Amino acid sequence: MKKTVNCPVTGKQIDGDSCYCVVLVVDGEAPEQALPPGVTLTDDARKACLACQYHKDEQ
Repeated sequence: MKKTVNCPVTGKQIDGDSCYCVVLVVDGEAPEQALPPGVTLTDDARKACLACQYHKDEQ
Protein backbone atom coordinates (compact mmCIF):
# COMPACT_ATOMS: atom_id res chain seq x y z
CA MET A 1 0.00 0.00 0.00
CA LYS A 2 1.35 3.42 -0.97
CA LYS A 3 1.73 6.06 1.70
CA THR A 4 -0.76 8.89 1.26
CA VAL A 5 -0.77 12.41 2.62
CA ASN A 6 -3.46 15.05 2.98
CA CYS A 7 -2.70 17.56 0.22
CA PRO A 8 -3.67 21.20 0.79
CA VAL A 9 -3.61 21.79 -2.98
CA THR A 10 -6.19 19.10 -3.81
CA GLY A 11 -7.98 18.94 -0.46
CA LYS A 12 -7.69 15.13 -0.65
CA GLN A 13 -5.38 12.29 0.18
CA ILE A 14 -2.76 11.78 -2.54
CA ASP A 15 0.10 9.32 -2.86
CA GLY A 16 3.72 10.30 -2.39
CA ASP A 17 4.47 10.26 -6.12
CA SER A 18 1.68 12.75 -6.84
CA CYS A 19 2.81 14.91 -3.92
CA TYR A 20 6.35 14.92 -5.30
CA CYS A 21 5.10 16.00 -8.73
CA VAL A 22 3.15 18.90 -7.21
CA VAL A 23 6.21 19.95 -5.18
CA LEU A 24 8.43 19.90 -8.27
CA VAL A 25 6.02 22.16 -10.14
CA VAL A 26 5.60 24.54 -7.19
CA ASP A 27 9.39 24.74 -6.83
CA GLY A 28 9.74 25.53 -10.53
CA GLU A 29 11.66 22.33 -11.29
CA ALA A 30 8.96 20.86 -13.56
CA PRO A 31 6.41 22.37 -15.95
CA GLU A 32 2.73 22.58 -14.99
CA GLN A 33 2.04 19.82 -17.51
CA ALA A 34 3.71 17.44 -15.00
CA LEU A 35 0.89 17.94 -12.50
CA PRO A 36 -1.27 14.90 -11.80
CA PRO A 37 -4.60 14.88 -13.70
CA GLY A 38 -7.18 17.19 -12.14
CA VAL A 39 -4.68 19.28 -10.15
CA THR A 40 -4.72 23.03 -10.80
CA LEU A 41 -2.35 25.47 -9.14
CA THR A 42 -3.56 28.87 -8.05
CA ASP A 43 -1.48 31.38 -6.09
CA ASP A 44 -3.23 30.26 -2.90
CA ALA A 45 -2.57 26.59 -3.73
CA ARG A 46 1.13 27.32 -4.29
CA LYS A 47 1.34 29.07 -0.90
CA ALA A 48 -0.45 26.17 0.77
CA CYS A 49 1.97 23.69 -0.80
CA LEU A 50 5.00 25.68 0.31
CA ALA A 51 3.62 25.79 3.88
CA CYS A 52 2.72 22.09 3.92
CA GLN A 53 4.60 19.87 6.36
CA TYR A 54 5.27 17.40 3.53
CA HIS A 55 6.69 19.97 1.09
CA LYS A 56 10.31 19.10 1.82
CA ASP A 57 9.64 15.71 3.43
CA GLU A 58 10.80 12.53 1.71
CA GLN A 59 7.68 10.68 0.56
